[in-house]
Amino acid sequence: MATYKMTIAGAAEWHRRLAKNFWPTVLKGAKLGAYRGVAELQNTSMREALDRSAYARGWRFSVSDRSIIIYNPVKYAGVIEDGRRAGEKMPPPAALEAWVRRHLNVEYITKKGVAKARKVRKDEAPGLAFIVARAIGKRGIKGKHILARANDRIAYNLEAEICSALDKELNRQL
Repeated sequence: MATYKMTIAGAAEWHRRLAKNFWPTVLKGAKLGAYRGVAELQNTSMREALDRSAYARGWRFSVSDRSIIIYNPVKYAGVIEDGRRAGEKMPPPAALEAWVRRHLNVEYITKKGVAKARKVRKDEAPGLAFIVARAIGKRGIKGKHILARANDRIAYNLEAEICSALDKELNRQL
């Protein structure tokens, strides 16, 4: 899990002036920043991934006492983010059957010698899924690193929203 520690310029002065409202205000701004960060990740995921709508919609955040966690609970999120090394055990073919049916076409030649393509039938999917799974096991999958590449933008959004919330609270108290 990636950890990012943020230091906000002028935080000590805000803390002194806002006293008991400092941490609730910081968390309010952090929630807005995390929301913007999740939206950024969802947009990036949709742009870069063809068949990962569950992955793209899966981005969430949780806020605890003094921390924010942005995560994706989809079980294959780690494989999309970090990839899969070549030579590892192949993934279960049953997990790839639906993907095979959506993305692969079977080419065939008609009696007249014309090449055509059609979607994979339900009875053909298990065999093709096994072939795809074996290839993934042998060759691996390159990671997309969506979270790692968006880390700077997320940090910028968090810092901007926290500073904005602190400024608003300070102006409200004046």
